[in-house]
Amino acid sequence: MADNLLSVDERVGTNFRVTSDNGGPLEMRVVPPGGGSDPIEVTRVLFVDSGVGGVGATGALNQPYATITEAIADAVASLATSVVIKIAPGTYAEEIIIPPSSLTAVSFDGWTSAGPAVENDSLPVLSGGIVVQASPAPPDSPTVLLSNLLFTSTISSASLTDLVVVLHNVRATGSIQGATLYLYSTVSDIAGIVGGSDDTFLFLDGYTWGRLVANATAVSNAAKEFFDHGCDVCPASLSVTGLAIGASQEVSFPHPVTRNDEYAIITKTNIPAVDYTLTFSHTETDAVHAIITNLSRVSTNFDDTVATLVFHGTMPTFAPP
Repeated sequence: MADNLLSVDERVGTNFRVTSDNGGPLEMRVVPPGGGSDPIEVTRVLFVDSGVGGVGATGALNQPYATITEAIADAVASLATSVVIKIAPGTYAEEIIIPPSSLTAVSFDGWTSAGPAVENDSLPVLSGGIVVQASPAPPDSPTVLLSNLLFTSTISSASLTDLVVVLHNVRATGSIQGATLYLYSTVSDIAGIVGGSDDTFLFLDGYTWGRLVANATAVSNAAKEFFDHGCDVCPASLSVTGLAIGASQEVSFPHPVTRNDEYAIITKTNIPAVDYTLTFSHTETDAVHAIITNLSRVSTNFDDTVATLVFHGTMPTFAPP
């Protein structure tokens, strides 16, 4: 080891792990001699437990920090490019400041897999807020990732920079705010989303979208485009009487998580005969509309089960994901 560089005989671009002095793994990338233009990438894994940490803590699993702030300071001081902070159950009321640094990603991971749809005392609670301060040079601000947590305050950026937030298995009763906000969320419950002067983009899975609609989540202050990682499937009963062969008629199907101008696909289920078509027409709140055309059904009556698949993407500006 010389000049804080580790020399290895491996192909440039190779990733590998070594054990750090605090017991957590370090992830590194091999770069050309002298560093070249490819920076060394290091992920630091640190542990926090408010009920255990104290004097002499190193952030190792058996010597966790007492506060998240200590873990952030450790990651910044070590010049890590990303940090994964493993948080034990408890309430953390500190305001978390992510200062300008080499960090490109900061992950806050709870030590539990409890789901966000139910109250669970074992979820770590972050109640003091997170403020992301932009670096003077790219990347402007790191991506903030939260998983297996209850978040009761505000995530925000300290300046007019892009803010990228990723949530997984999170209950957020506070708000997420950014000048240009990119929010990627799966199986989460979000209370408030506030954009700034630029567009706010939401990339949500079906569960999270459903919770957003059910709770009438506030989405304000910017032009919004909504997306869904997949689609929501809802069975519906098609009941039409007296539709002559060659004729068409508009039908609607209730769908509990639908908003205006979304993209939908209607599929027939358990119906072997292709004697009619269903063509997406439009959506409105809580309903999907389609045009049914009788191709060959002689009875002219339809009492079938269909499935509506809704992609939550604003149309026609964007195609479905």
